[in-house]
Amino acid sequence: MTVERWSWMEEVFNRIPLPYSIASYFICIVLYFIYYFFSTKVDYFEWHIYHNLESLAASILVAYLLVGIQYLMNKTRDTFLYIDQLYDNCEDNFYNRLREKFTGSHWYHLLLISTVLVPFLIIGWNVWPYGNLSPDSKWAWILDIYGYIILFFILILFSELLWLIINIVWALNDMGCKSRILPIKIDVFSLGMKLRPIRNFLLMFVVYYFISIAIAISTYIGPTRKFSYETGFFIVLLLFGIALFFAGMEAIQRMINCQVESELDVLNKKRDEQHKLLIDIISGEDRPGKTEEIDSISKILEILQNERDSLMQTNRKAYDITAIGVFIGSILIPLLTLLEKLGNLAK
Repeated sequence: MTVERWSWMEEVFNRIPLPYSIASYFICIVLYFIYYFFSTKVDYFEWHIYHNLESLAASILVAYLLVGIQYLMNKTRDTFLYIDQLYDNCEDNFYNRLREKFTGSHWYHLLLISTVLVPFLIIGWNVWPYGNLSPDSKWAWILDIYGYIILFFILILFSELLWLIINIVWALNDMGCKSRILPIKIDVFSLGMKLRPIRNFLLMFVVYYFISIAIAISTYIGPTRKFSYETGFFIVLLLFGIALFFAGMEAIQRMINCQVESELDVLNKKRDEQHKLLIDIISGEDRPGKTEEIDSISKILEILQNERDSLMQTNRKAYDITAIGVFIGSILIPLLTLLEKLGNLAK
């Protein structure tokens, strides 16, 4: 089956005669050795451990984002095909709706890219860290230009990552709103297990995102060893990712709640029917078999009440201890990276 291409990245990778993971690895190597070349030309970019690790982190981040975005895009398609199987719904195909959101909203996509890039253009305007330190060195100015090219490419990749997660959360929220009308074709007691792949997908996404932010934070401190505006902006992206994660979990929570409420409505309707029938029999004239009918309906009502009590006690949480642990552990990665960087600056 031919895999659909939803973004410019997939179009580029499709033209490279290598798997996207191998191609990204070679890109990382090339970027790193370009940094090494500049270390032989720029005095303030000597190849000590600080600049070595900073250059390696920037190169790895580009490759990590390229590989991760492509992998997550493939995983997104698989996840939404799975969701359509859960709903057994052909008239309102959620996979197609996601594809339309991701590929059709070009103006929103450009707005997101602009929102990510413009603050850097404004704050970093006329800031040349190495060029200002070595104004007579053309290689210092070229190094600054190269650094900005890498930075803008990383920001564009982060924009693609955010565009993907925004559309995923948007689509999940649509499902949460429609799940009352289109109940999942399974009983509520197995619903948590059936929705677990969707929850795990969100967890995998947020772990990848937070690691990306951690690498980005470790990458950008200039030769003056001051806290860079890039680092501050990546902290904002971290907070934005946290908000999107909880929005996605809330959408899954809504799906669970709507399914429980839908089944409760069915039970309540059956209970009302049986209760009305019981009242009619009790208030009617005595006849042979009346007692047996009352006993039979009473048992049915008892069964319906037990089913209702079981539904009311059903665990409606879209997350568990494992999910909370994974989330807290993953968010600690960029936070500890930030604290370590601040500690180094304080020395």
